Amino acid sequence: MLRRSTLLILLPAFAVASVGWFARTPLLTLPAGAALVQRRAAWQPSPIATNWAAPVLPTRTPTPSGGAPLPAGTPAPTRTVAPGLVTPPASTAVATSGTATSGTATSGTATSGTATPPRPTVAATASVPVSGSATAARTPAATGPTSTPIPRVAGRGEWGEEHVESKALGQRLPFLIWVPPGYTTSQRYPVVYLLHGAGDGFTAGRAEWFNLGMKDAIDEAYAAREIPPAIFVFPEGLQGYWINHANGGPRWADYVTQDLVPHVDRIWSTDARPERRAVGGLSMGGHAALHLALNNPTMFRVAGAHSPALRSLSESPPFFGDQAWFERFDPLTLAAKPGAAARLKAWIDVGANDRWRPDAERISTALQKNGATVDLQVYPGRHEGSYWTAHLREYLRFYGEGVSPR
Repeated sequence: MLRRSTLLILLPAFAVASVGWFARTPLLTLPAGAALVQRRAAWQPSPIATNWAAPVLPTRTPTPSGGAPLPAGTPAPTRTVAPGLVTPPASTAVATSGTATSGTATSGTATSGTATPPRPTVAATASVPVSGSATAARTPAATGPTSTPIPRVAGRGEWGEEHVESKALGQRLPFLIWVPPGYTTSQRYPVVYLLHGAGDGFTAGRAEWFNLGMKDAIDEAYAAREIPPAIFVFPEGLQGYWINHANGGPRWADYVTQDLVPHVDRIWSTDARPERRAVGGLSMGGHAALHLALNNPTMFRVAGAHSPALRSLSESPPFFGDQAWFERFDPLTLAAKPGAAARLKAWIDVGANDRWRPDAERISTALQKNGATVDLQVYPGRHEGSYWTAHLREYLRFYGEGVSPR
């Protein structure tokens, strides 16, 4: 039997050994730069972590026209296309069975720390024209946009992943893109930008919509003529709330308006009129869609906010700054400005049991009061993936009608 003095000596050693063992277990293993706070990845700090690099979603390696596989070690170009569909890693799939997937909505709290997505490796890929033809080009044609409906071509659209060099962020960032069947530079296409939520800090944010069911929903909506031939863009925004961070932090809003949109308009054959360009988002992205549209009425005339996470200053991440800086990007403040919402067509939906339902209803009223056309929908449900999955087709119908010629 151990004496009491022996136990007093052994217990501290056992405690130290236990801590060391738990620290080495896979359960606590995190990507470089990530922090675990109450078993959630914490808010991305300001500025962007210097060791962050855009994660690349895996794609199948296209085969050149000659039929030979690409040489080993061929560097990946700026644009890569997955013939068929991009398939995010299974480990990063967004849960849709009742757990909150964006913006820490159910707890309503924001944490501090670093959220650095992992950077999976990807095989070398080759640039492939979107139409699948070796002679197809993406450079926009010289003709200007018209109000004539774009002819429909049957089939499924094509998913790809591209990158843009952002001057606003000083980073090379990826985005997913969907182009309709029969894409051609002889037509000008409306564009819909769909912004992701805050996620869990590990899933590549731009894949959130894809994982929620957009992969099939968008083709089904197109086949049912619920959306016109249009381009859909899904950018990467980490957990930056799509705002310009205070005190010289990352400029996520400028990234969208000064880098991403001009890049898409330059590379693709788009209809750049504001009434043909929509911005939408879920949770954190819903907040962003509203402030981007209200702050940039000459860029976006159509906006969709799906369960917008309309945080007060006191519950916002530190990069929202002081009251004055916060109000620059607060949709409730912006919507209350006389005339700010003139000519805006907006959709707002929220779950009946979502904690942000009262704020969603408030901003709907403010927008209508100041000139916007608003469709407010309150559906059964909460702030979670299964809620958004259930309403993807409604969202797509709204964007389809919003960017179609009137």
